[in-house]
Amino acid sequence: MFGSQSRSTKTDVVDKARAARAERALAKNHSTIVTQIQIVNNLVTSPNDVNTHSVYRKSLCRRYIYVTNLRKEVRSSIDEFIQKETQPTAIEIFNKMRWLLFIFQDDVDSKRLEMLCHRILSNMTVSDSPKLWYVTLAISNQYLPLWLYQAKKLLQVCSEQLANMKINKKNELEAMQLYLTVLVTFSSTKSWKLMSSKALANKNFRPILDQICKQVLLHLVNNNFFANMKNFLWNCTRSGELKLSKVTLSGVIVLIQRTFSASSNNLKLLKQFIESIMAFPALLYHVKKLSPEASLSLAEFRQSHVLEVVLETYADGSNLSNLTTKLGGYYTFSLLGNLIQLSHYADKVSNLENNVRRNKPWINKLSIFKSIIMYLLNYCHDQNSVKNSNATVHHPLFGWCSEALATDLQDSVPLIGKQFQYLWMPSAVQLFFTDIFEKSDETPNEAAASVKTGDSVKKKKGLFGRVFSKSQIKGFMLSSTKVKTNSDLIKRICSTCAMYNTAISTLPEMRTDVLTGISYYYGLLEPLWKFIHTLYMEEGPKIFHENSPNLSDTISLTTLFCNCCCHLITIVDDIELYQENKPFTLDELIKMVTLLNHMVFYAIWKLDVFSSSKTTGAKYPYEYRQMINAGHMLLMVLYDRDCRRSFTPENHWIIKELNFNEFISALNEGTNRSHVLLRKIAHVIPREKRVDLFRKLVADDKKSLGIFADTLAIRPNYTYININRSRLLEDGYEQLTQLPPEAIKRTIKVQFVNEQGLTEAGIDESGVFKEFLEETIKKAFDPALNLFKVTCGDEPRLYPSPTSYIHGNHLPLFEFVGRMLGKAVYEGLVVEVPLALFFLNNVLGGQHSILYSCIDELPSLDPELYKNLNYVKNYEDDVEDLALTFSFDEDVLGKIITHDLKYGGSTIPVTNENKLSYIHLMAHFRLRKQLKKQTAAFIRGFHSVIKPEWLQVFSGPELQLLIAGENTTISILDLKKYTKYLGGYHSKHRVIQWLWDILKNDFGEEDRCKFLKFVTSCSKPPLQGFSNLQPPFTIRYVEAENEEDRESISRVLFRALSIPNRKSQSTSRLPTSSTCFNLLKLPNYHSKHVLREKLRYAIQSNSGFELS
Repeated sequence: MFGSQSRSTKTDVVDKARAARAERALAKNHSTIVTQIQIVNNLVTSPNDVNTHSVYRKSLCRRYIYVTNLRKEVRSSIDEFIQKETQPTAIEIFNKMRWLLFIFQDDVDSKRLEMLCHRILSNMTVSDSPKLWYVTLAISNQYLPLWLYQAKKLLQVCSEQLANMKINKKNELEAMQLYLTVLVTFSSTKSWKLMSSKALANKNFRPILDQICKQVLLHLVNNNFFANMKNFLWNCTRSGELKLSKVTLSGVIVLIQRTFSASSNNLKLLKQFIESIMAFPALLYHVKKLSPEASLSLAEFRQSHVLEVVLETYADGSNLSNLTTKLGGYYTFSLLGNLIQLSHYADKVSNLENNVRRNKPWINKLSIFKSIIMYLLNYCHDQNSVKNSNATVHHPLFGWCSEALATDLQDSVPLIGKQFQYLWMPSAVQLFFTDIFEKSDETPNEAAASVKTGDSVKKKKGLFGRVFSKSQIKGFMLSSTKVKTNSDLIKRICSTCAMYNTAISTLPEMRTDVLTGISYYYGLLEPLWKFIHTLYMEEGPKIFHENSPNLSDTISLTTLFCNCCCHLITIVDDIELYQENKPFTLDELIKMVTLLNHMVFYAIWKLDVFSSSKTTGAKYPYEYRQMINAGHMLLMVLYDRDCRRSFTPENHWIIKELNFNEFISALNEGTNRSHVLLRKIAHVIPREKRVDLFRKLVADDKKSLGIFADTLAIRPNYTYININRSRLLEDGYEQLTQLPPEAIKRTIKVQFVNEQGLTEAGIDESGVFKEFLEETIKKAFDPALNLFKVTCGDEPRLYPSPTSYIHGNHLPLFEFVGRMLGKAVYEGLVVEVPLALFFLNNVLGGQHSILYSCIDELPSLDPELYKNLNYVKNYEDDVEDLALTFSFDEDVLGKIITHDLKYGGSTIPVTNENKLSYIHLMAHFRLRKQLKKQTAAFIRGFHSVIKPEWLQVFSGPELQLLIAGENTTISILDLKKYTKYLGGYHSKHRVIQWLWDILKNDFGEEDRCKFLKFVTSCSKPPLQGFSNLQPPFTIRYVEAENEEDRESISRVLFRALSIPNRKSQSTSRLPTSSTCFNLLKLPNYHSKHVLREKLRYAIQSNSGFELS
């Protein structure tokens, strides 16, 4: 058997004889037991026999006694065999193992099994004698059938032992290693010394032995090997981590690969492999983490083409449906993670070196892979994602779910999330979007520069192929004009976009990661934009209509592009966007605004996509509405950018196709599309029209409050207050702060008390209150009071003071000031209060938007801090050299107070790893946290008068215009155009002509503002010009000697004919005004010089009704 037959020794003969006797004894015992079992079975079939129970019980007793004695004998024999110090032969071990497997009981014989396995492995690794090698019996015709049966049984028992082991039991660690070694050793001939034995050098047993190993593996697989491995892995998992050594885990992976290879042609066994192994949570992640040589461990998988077999098996949707139904939501999620990571390591799939587009078989496999990923993602979405309610729990990846995961499953979710990141790694993104790139023509200089700098594309094997660098991606572009929209190429691109869109919707908690991965390279978004823009130029807004033939080809692509651009533009700073033209040039951004503006407008106004009607809104698929939402989000990001720093031409955002009268009619009818348009894209309506609409809302509110009702009603419709001019703010706060919002909206009559304590003359018909309101707001916003501070930079703006708490009642004061400013806006009064843009956006509620970024708003508060934070962001060396911590030092009344940006921030240094977190926390502290209470109080007061929904049609800069009017000089021509004349004055009268000439040529802007305040109580013109001044500015002729109330026919005739009246030409009287009616009472002066001096004195005296 081990050499020539003529050289058989005496020992060989003795061994054969001993083995034959053992075989005969075993066969005899086996025959006896079978006979007893048959007798018992026959007895059981005759329950009516009187002696049945008695005979049955006797038979069982005899059988129990026999089996017990047999087990004692076998165990005693094995124990004696194990205690021998001499090395046993292969036949001796074979016989003892045969008996042990026959009577094996897990709780009693596990140690004996371990010792025999140890003897087997020891003989195979230490000894050089073939007689001691257990596998030598496999090449014997006499022992082969029995050895094969025993090997199958032994490996099956070893796998079952592994399935029941607990990693927390120290005494089982060695046994675990032992059983794994047995399984690995006898599942392949690679480690057998027999294969390199000199005694067998002339005989080629490898094919036979390989076939034997394959039969052993098939036996394992058919006897729940995959399920046993799954249980073993679960038993070794604690808190989501696989508590196995590198060697142990590598052995498990090798076993899994071998059993997979043996069963890959069997669909039933293949499904068991996928359900048990591939669906184990984060299996491949553990492999890569525990073994730095992960590629060596995963080489077995790559050689077995696991991914390819899976793709071929589940290309049919029915098989995939059955799989997900059997696995359920969580294990489908686990399978998805392993498939994605496995695709990263799959070998020779993409073959990018030979151009993926020319490799049609692998293009098909990529398509199958994408369809499988989409199907599994959609299944996970349907199983887990529900709306937030009291009956849901939050999932770290899926968001709100209907059912909570078990603790052991929850621990694995973050690891599966890390596996998902392989789907949007640069190499994956480049592979899936390879179709849209074409090598552009390089200039000789560019080519030379590329060679000189040594730029090259590094190769990386796997489904995701090579990694492209940013500079190389910029050398590619999409020739969209050469591609038909319904071509296979475009369909492949759109299928890729659909896959990523599904990932974004299924994994809302990883949305940022997905978008960052896809939009990381600027070169990807550019060709996508060119393709979308080309389609738009060919068909116009109708391309987004449901009946457009190209709609299906643009939905997924447009959705992904808008989501990526929205994410990217949000994090790009002003220097990158406006100066470096990243990710697009300003011209491209303008084109993008045009396209998106028309797309969203068309969907809202023409198609009424967001209608709540089942017959209108429901006919548009979810994907279409998702595209419009993504387009609207990107549009608003660009709009916010344009509001902060304009890059579009004037009136570029206005849609000329919108008929405003038609819109007003639809709004009055309460149609859904009109309200949606106002809520989402009010900027398409001219600002003047929106201001008119705002005024109409205010007028309707006044009407509902009965403000225009008869003032002689039993219940007065106004509030009366006394205000001392030296205590404007204090008296106003004390008397108005306790009034309800409705009373603030109604008429408030003011009686001024001068500095001498005397009541001023005059009856308040709104003019005195306007003066009070303007002066109160002016004093409240004075930085010297320290309720508000001035921003740094070239254009000082007001914002709440962080140190306003020095006033004990600073929060009620902020609420009162908010009310007063709201009252000014409510009444259409403009006040000179330049507010910071970030503060205005807070009033509008912009900080609640998901796109809100404190970094974007920081320049409007502190440009110098913004510049410094950008310096930290772009600092190329070690940031720790700057000696920064997560804290902010503030000078409060000469004392330095340190604010921690996070808990213990003053002791946490800023490093290259956490500098982005530092930048965002600093901006958030300065804009939000530091001013949170003051801002909330002000907004509470402002919104008590001006409803938030009224302001949704305005941007931050437009709200500033609504508050303070346009920052332009007073137009004398506009004022003259809308002026009315009474008492004999007319536009050609010499005094009137002197007045306009003085205002235009002799007065400066400051004097003009004083004149306007003198006659209207407001120093700034109304928004949108003097045509909106109510009542209109009026000039009335008065007598010089206070006889203006005694009219006569002669006086009127003299005025109309401009005939001088000597009695009325006294120069003692000054011009007076009635601000309640915007009325200027102007005497008929005899010279222009007198008029100029009297008018200047009157407007500069600021004596109110005391002036005479």
